[in-house]
Amino acid sequence: MMPILYPRDGRYIAFHAPKPSELGYEIKVADTVERTVRTIDGVSGSSYFPSWTNDGRLLFHYDGDDFRGFMMASDYLALPATPLASEPAPQLGSTWTEIFPETPLPGEAFALVLVWGPWSAHAPQALRALQAVRRDFVARSAGVRVLMAADPGSRAAEVERAARLHAPNVPRIQLAAKRLIASRSHNQNPTALLFQNGELIDERLGALSYEELRQWILSARDLARPRASSG
Repeated sequence: MMPILYPRDGRYIAFHAPKPSELGYEIKVADTVERTVRTIDGVSGSSYFPSWTNDGRLLFHYDGDDFRGFMMASDYLALPATPLASEPAPQLGSTWTEIFPETPLPGEAFALVLVWGPWSAHAPQALRALQAVRRDFVARSAGVRVLMAADPGSRAAEVERAARLHAPNVPRIQLAAKRLIASRSHNQNPTALLFQNGELIDERLGALSYEELRQWILSARDLARPRASSG
């Protein structure tokens, strides 16, 4: 019987990461001593947010057509281990056309896109703030387009339900699976991207409040305004 190494020993790190197809997520366990990684696979749905139990097992949220809820893995050390290889940094997009080529560039000088998935507990808060910011900027004719894009691995019905409940007036654009990493949203759900004339000028990871979103955009817009010279 293989001995269980408890999480407090500091040897193993568990996390979720995009599947090779970038449609959904899977749980990985890295061994910091042998510098290897194991993948908990064999399931069709997405696995998120692993946490350790006191006896060294892994508890994680699972979302699939076959089951939705929590699952537990106790024999992950028996899975095949592959060496941790040094990989090049992921290719992040720096322009609108690199991240959202399926959608024409908005005509406004500024565009805010919230990339989110319904599996995040913070998505409702972020969507409600997005809805309020869009309403504010439309009323003021502020020259800012406010949009959303769903995580491509999320279930379509869940995306529709959350968008309808929390941000029904925010237009949704497509984020292709192969550009998930380019959008930076593989590291955080939700992620907010701010563009100026098609260039990505800033990003925010995690859910923001209405006031945080509003001040962020207004500050960027103020910096972009030409300043009168003196003398």
